[in-house]
Amino acid sequence: MTLPQAISLDELKEEGCIYFAHIQEGFDRYACKMLTGSGEYLRTRLLELIWRNGWENSFVDFYYGRLNEKERRIVRKVLNQEQRDYLLAMDVKEEDLYFNLTPELFSITFQLSVTETLFSTFYFSKYPCCVWANFEGKYPVFYKKEEKERIKLDGI
Repeated sequence: MTLPQAISLDELKEEGCIYFAHIQEGFDRYACKMLTGSGEYLRTRLLELIWRNGWENSFVDFYYGRLNEKERRIVRKVLNQEQRDYLLAMDVKEEDLYFNLTPELFSITFQLSVTETLFSTFYFSKYPCCVWANFEGKYPVFYKKEEKERIKLDGI
């Protein structure tokens, strides 16, 4: 089992990821495409972005370490046993917020986002874009206008 590495916000930015603290800033500064559909459709679109960027250029924010124990129990109830075991093995600390994405962590963060239990943002650096999951039932993909062709957003 490969556990993800926590990285700092500065490291996330140094990787070339698009980052903003408030979603309105994203709408103001970047082009945006809204992804909507079933959980399986959204999962497939995110996996396409991971495939295009590579796991090594894919990151996620994960707020589990900042939850109190009651909130953590709620999160764990949404996950299957394999996901719970992986989460416990991660031993997420309060200061850990940004992580290199792994298939297991993707499974966990996507499940929590799609069920509206705990939201995450997915960041990509090879073809810079970020996906806020889940904003009012939609997944906005933010990108630089000039990157649209390289990201191949028309295919999403």
